[in-house]
Amino acid sequence: MTVWLAMALYSLSMSISPGPVNLLAMTNGLNYGFGRSFSYVSGATIGFISLFFLTGLSVSFISELMPNVMKLTGIIGALFVGYIGWQIVKTSEVTHNHDPKNSATFLEGALLQWLNPKAWIASIAGMSAFQVENTDTLTVFSSIYFVICYLSIACWAFLGEKLQSVLNEPSKIHRFNQAMGSALILIAGYLLFRLALEWLITTD
Repeated sequence: MTVWLAMALYSLSMSISPGPVNLLAMTNGLNYGFGRSFSYVSGATIGFISLFFLTGLSVSFISELMPNVMKLTGIIGALFVGYIGWQIVKTSEVTHNHDPKNSATFLEGALLQWLNPKAWIASIAGMSAFQVENTDTLTVFSSIYFVICYLSIACWAFLGEKLQSVLNEPSKIHRFNQAMGSALILIAGYLLFRLALEWLITTD
């Protein structure tokens, strides 16, 4: 029971903290409402848990490839985050209840997790910290993480919907979108800068 509680606290700390996935969930909730964000929330959760579970099945092999995996996912992920940020920045009017086709999709949520270095680190660090060595423990850990991850990302989308009452004018929505999109672009830039810095250090 104590180990399960520790797993739950680890899952919560990694899932609820701000990051590209959660920022996009909040922005989606603001622009399209919680209901229309549920597909993205589901995709992000299932995408992460599938990564988490597969990491547990092959943690030793992935650990050996970790530097190369992180470099590849870091570059592609940063570019993808930057692209999403730019798409949000271009939003110029309130779109919720008008065109739900513009909301983030299930596939985008899943893909963003697989390209998110934080998700890879959370998966491998979790397996190492809790010494997950059999499928029974992995299944329990994944089940706990699934529930907490789902609720955490959903909370960000719900928060976004609640902000509709505060940001109740098109100009306010636009400024919020500009801020969130710019934040994602800055995150992407930081990730690329860190990767470039690490590459320069390792080549010296």
